[in-house]
Amino acid sequence: MITIGFYGRLAERFGRQVDVDLPDGVALSELQSYFDGLDADKVCTLVNDETVTGDGWIYPGDRVDFLPPLSGG
Repeated sequence: MITIGFYGRLAERFGRQVDVDLPDGVALSELQSYFDGLDADKVCTLVNDETVTGDGWIYPGDRVDFLPPLSGG
């Protein structure tokens, strides 16, 4: 099982936290496709508190966090 955290407007859409049962592992891009409307190019993705760019593998016990784009002034 992996834990997925959503923040900001993503939490409003998907909930703050979701647990997903994975048999052995899954590509990050495949995991992102489970969530309709989650644009991988427009979110910051962290796996086990490390920023991930591109694709990678997610394994049981990992934590994935999706953060919406931030803007500031």
